Amino acid sequence: MTFPAGILSDKLPVKYLFTLGIIASGTSSLIFSLSSTYNYYAIAWFIHGLGMTCSFGMIPKLAMLVSDPGQMATSMSVIMTAINAAGIINPVLNSTLFESWRMNMVVYACALMTIGLICLTKLGHGRKTGRVNKKKNDQATVAKDQGIKPALVKNPMLWLCVNSQSLSIMITMILGAWVGLYFTNELNMDPYMSTLFTSMMNFGAVFGRIATAKALDHLVVKAKNKANQNKLPYNLIKARLPVMIGLTLLLTWCMHLISVGLGTESSTWFVALVAIGVGAATAGTMLSVSVCIMEVDPSNAGLCQSIIQFTIIGADIINGLPVSMFAGAYGWQAVFIMAEIMCVLVAGYQIFVLRLFGLNKVKSE
Repeated sequence: MTFPAGILSDKLPVKYLFTLGIIASGTSSLIFSLSSTYNYYAIAWFIHGLGMTCSFGMIPKLAMLVSDPGQMATSMSVIMTAINAAGIINPVLNSTLFESWRMNMVVYACALMTIGLICLTKLGHGRKTGRVNKKKNDQATVAKDQGIKPALVKNPMLWLCVNSQSLSIMITMILGAWVGLYFTNELNMDPYMSTLFTSMMNFGAVFGRIATAKALDHLVVKAKNKANQNKLPYNLIKARLPVMIGLTLLLTWCMHLISVGLGTESSTWFVALVAIGVGAATAGTMLSVSVCIMEVDPSNAGLCQSIIQFTIIGADIINGLPVSMFAGAYGWQAVFIMAEIMCVLVAGYQIFVLRLFGLNKVKSE
């Protein structure tokens, strides 16, 4: 339902899709807590999934609608941090406050429905995201009447976001799942180092997300003050691209150190710094993509976000059997060398797209 939900968000008010999804998730959770057969469980959880798709998938576009472009990155950074915090707090609350899973689901359902009603009554429709040029007979209007999705598919910025997001998610998943085997089996390092690496990656992600948000918003405010209003979305993206390129180059260097620079003689501080660099680069890139993808084509922002969501599915597939088979044949060091090569290719494409902006070959209409 991710793809249809993204299309619907471009056709219908995001406010109502978002609140409808939250209320549907709360209602289905309440039904789930009262169910006693597998059929009711399956139906309730299916409705819950639809509701979560409509609500969770609308968050980036909702943030775009209610935030000024110069504050968009900070808004997304707060949202992503809140999601991570919820993942940490939720297991603690479930194990300490609730005696049964049914009570947990009831409280969860009531909270969701309350939040949904508050959003329905308090949320506005936000700023407009249509094209600045509103002449009825211009090329933009004709393109809109004929359907602009083919032009969207040809947009290099869309594929830059897809490639950057896929790379960051895949590396995060590979390191999270397999770095322990690589450190202990091939590098003969203390198992403590792999635990340290994972912890420092999470710390680096928080730091990288905050630093990236500040840098993106600062550059966008500067670009917005002197931007050509007819090309405003692409001028804002152009302002953000150097940050994304810098993060990819940082990730490339960190992957090089992981593949050839770590060993039994590596100090704890060195391993921690590499892990912080990886976490900051991947989290910062994901934040940059979540912001830039909303401005690739503002009138189809929901569709663009849905396309990005599919990268998570693709990265999850690659991280499973394909990666383990490749590592079994060539070793884990080869996996990280391949990841480094992919970083170089993505950085090259990012620089190429930035060059297109500089040559004025990428148009906003």
